[in-house]
Amino acid sequence: TSMAATKSIIETFQTHYRTFSIMRRTAELQMRGVHMNPFEEYEIVPCTHQIMNEATRIMIRGLFDFVPLVFPEFKDFSIADKWLLIRNYQKSFHILDAHMRTERRRPEVSWYFGTYTTSISVDTVDIYFSDCPDQKNVTEAARTLRLCIQENCDKTKEQ
Repeated sequence: TSMAATKSIIETFQTHYRTFSIMRRTAELQMRGVHMNPFEEYEIVPCTHQIMNEATRIMIRGLFDFVPLVFPEFKDFSIADKWLLIRNYQKSFHILDAHMRTERRRPEVSWYFGTYTTSISVDTVDIYFSDCPDQKNVTEAARTLRLCIQENCDKTKEQ
């Protein structure tokens, strides 16, 4: 094939990332009971512990479909190696993806995308922990999350 006919890895990533994003958005909205065209505007609601857990499962499942489309050699890895890679890098992917989308779509806001369809900020940390099944360490966890947002998210946004 000619060079012109071959897609770059960036073009391949962009193409499949769009599909991956539509899948995540649709699945998260359906999880919240919202059934709509994936291209319509939707309300960004504060993230909660339960939503984050479910949305992370959706994202991880989607990564198993997305990664081999961008990196075909992934298909040849053992299931253990696939899980190892996804497990070790899903958090980094999530953070970069959330920051990128916040900067591109909502640069004026003081919050960040918590999941594909939710927001998180120092002001919504108490909402985040409202549905946490184990409430005994919530005060300390909330303090840690606020600090993490201030030290990591806010400083990354400044950069």
